[in-house]
Amino acid sequence: MKIIKLESQNVKKLKAISITPESNMVVIGGNNEQGKTSTLDSIMFALAGKKSYDKAPVRKGTKSAKISLDLGEVGLPEILITRTITESGGGQISITNAEGQQFASPQSMLDKLTGKLTFDPFAFAQMEEKKQLETLKQLVGLDFTALDIQRQQIYSARTVVNAEVKSLKARVDSIPVQNAPDEEVSVSDLTNKLGAAQTVNDNNEALRNQIKDITAAVVRTVAVIDQLEAQLKAERRDLEQNQSLLDSMTSLELIDEPTAPILQQIQDADATNQKVRLKKQRKEMEKEHSAKLIESEELTRQIDEIDQQKSDTLSAAKFPVEGLSFDETGVSFNGIPFPQCSGAQRLRISVAMGMALNPDLRVLLLRDGSLLDSENLKLITEMADTENFQIWMERVGDGKECTVVLEEGEVRG
Repeated sequence: MKIIKLESQNVKKLKAISITPESNMVVIGGNNEQGKTSTLDSIMFALAGKKSYDKAPVRKGTKSAKISLDLGEVGLPEILITRTITESGGGQISITNAEGQQFASPQSMLDKLTGKLTFDPFAFAQMEEKKQLETLKQLVGLDFTALDIQRQQIYSARTVVNAEVKSLKARVDSIPVQNAPDEEVSVSDLTNKLGAAQTVNDNNEALRNQIKDITAAVVRTVAVIDQLEAQLKAERRDLEQNQSLLDSMTSLELIDEPTAPILQQIQDADATNQKVRLKKQRKEMEKEHSAKLIESEELTRQIDEIDQQKSDTLSAAKFPVEGLSFDETGVSFNGIPFPQCSGAQRLRISVAMGMALNPDLRVLLLRDGSLLDSENLKLITEMADTENFQIWMERVGDGKECTVVLEEGEVRG
């Protein structure tokens, strides 16, 4: 559905105009302040209603304005929109079909018929990047809100885990690798061992003293033999007994237990046990670090899985321009962020967006057409013909590209 005919009276700078498009490009020419913008505003007022009005939608010095808009295809009118506007911004609207029947709730019908970029597709190029992204998502029917929330939650969790990984790694590295046994040395066991050794040595010392005493007794006995002849027999018996006992005792192999190493071990126990504790602490931290590292890798896998899911969805989506895409940072074209694209690329994409968002009413309004050079003007004309879209454009001047030229609010004859 396109505009077959536009009639506008007393809208802003206009007195009275009637335009019947003969092609898909309708270029409204003329000098400044002649009514070019008012012509495009007439179409916008007729379709969008009160929410689109300026402060003064009615020409100065008149009481009301009137707009008639025939929509359909050439030779096949479908609906007629008639809107009146008062100085205060009030007015009426009526919509009738080809048979003259009026539609109930006319503005609701028009709101469904027009799209967000109907009135100015250049608005897409001027949007903030986040708004461009939302508009493109709406166009291709994609909503990553849930996935983006899930991804952000996982990303935040991974950030926390990675901080713990880094902290644990620093704590592990702060403890030097210890050359120590796996368990602490028992000072109590070593003390008991020392006591046992000392007991053996005390017993040995007692035996040595006993040997010395017996040896002295033998010497004394031998010394007094001559003097104690009377007691010789008894003394010899004693001698034999003592000699036998002495022989049995002197044959004993008495080996003292070394106490110096045990004493050294006791002295070194605290240092050794400190190393053991540090070794265990490092081992536990390494274990915890490894677990957190695994957790981080799993979160990374989940993020990659979500990113792949979004990528697959984007690959399957139908965009209005080949090469157009988006990610969480914004809209891109052939991998280049939209704001960094050339002027011609941004123009082509914006117009294509406007067309894609308005499949029913195939009409676009382009303001600031004077900013387009001949190449861009040719590009838009080709797009209008290729997509069978009607584009209304205002352009300063009266060059051969102008379909209609306005002078003082009227069409120049």
